[in-house]
Amino acid sequence: MRLYEYMSKKILSDYGIPVPRGVLAADSSVSLDNLNFPVVIKAQILVGGRGKAGGIKIANSSEEAKNIIKEMIRSKIKDIEVQKVLVEEKADVLKELYMGIYLDRDHSTELLMFSEYGGVDIEEVEHEKIFKVEVNPLIGIQSFMIRKLLEKTNLEKNLLNEIGQIVPKIYKIFNDYDALLVEINPLGITKQGQLIALDAKIIVDDNAIFRHKDLQNLERGMTEFEKKTSELNVTGVEVTGDIAVITSGAGCLMGTIDTIKSYGGNIGPVIDLGGSVFQLDKINDTISGCISAIKKLKPKVIIFNAYFQLARCNFLAEAIRVGLKECNEIPVVVRLKGRADDEAEKILKDIPNVYFTKSFEEACEKAVQLARGA
Repeated sequence: MRLYEYMSKKILSDYGIPVPRGVLAADSSVSLDNLNFPVVIKAQILVGGRGKAGGIKIANSSEEAKNIIKEMIRSKIKDIEVQKVLVEEKADVLKELYMGIYLDRDHSTELLMFSEYGGVDIEEVEHEKIFKVEVNPLIGIQSFMIRKLLEKTNLEKNLLNEIGQIVPKIYKIFNDYDALLVEINPLGITKQGQLIALDAKIIVDDNAIFRHKDLQNLERGMTEFEKKTSELNVTGVEVTGDIAVITSGAGCLMGTIDTIKSYGGNIGPVIDLGGSVFQLDKINDTISGCISAIKKLKPKVIIFNAYFQLARCNFLAEAIRVGLKECNEIPVVVRLKGRADDEAEKILKDIPNVYFTKSFEEACEKAVQLARGA
């Protein structure tokens, strides 16, 4: 769960980290009387590179700001419609830093990072200019870790002291919110020698949302397709390709995506059914809902792929048969293998526009061929 910038900054502020004064606007009627100009107007979208795409603009007066807000709201930036903007006082900064902590799965640790070169994607900064410290979650942030992180910088001592006070705060946010990432980029140094978080990003582990009542009803930046699949208790991601994929698990989904790509296919919307395949009283409604949601995105082909050892293929096949009654114009490839797969084949074999197979590779190749009009 990625939080919008204004949400992330609210959390930073609650933990005592300075952020610019600002207001959230959903239309141009918002009052800007309490802000000092110039202001920065930022589109609240969950995508990187919004500045280069026109999602960040500066206004020198209230009238100019309201014109920009009116123009930006409902516009599309990187194919995402802007619903809200954040209007903030423009900070007068001398230098921009980077600070972040994330869950490093490759090394099974939490990694604290700092760089004197903020304001750009951290991936663009030369490796030797990023200082990193591994944090053992059993002992947390210790003062020697902060010293190690900052010892190679060229910053003044008073700034190092201020940075050293921010590090434990972002680590506490990281733990308190079950975060996968807490990032301040850029962390600005003002002409008065103060630090201020000019932008922020927080990503919370979806599996921990049940522990955070304050996050459960927040906007999650979902498309209509993703909202619909969430309501069906399955996981959906909207992608712009022409081959829609529905599978029985995350590993199966990744394998299907890779294999389709290896045949030259373009992945479209994807759905991971997860444990819904065991909810036999709901499976017909779930599959019908998934097919209906995918149909609205107009893919050229839909592929179902499932391998069952516990669940029964014939139950999923019957749910597919029911769901396809409203979607018989889109070719569908069904690969079901495992328990009761022969029964599944009998259920689907005579349905027009449905291609059944027990072969994983054959299903992926067939989906690509159909998408190409073969």
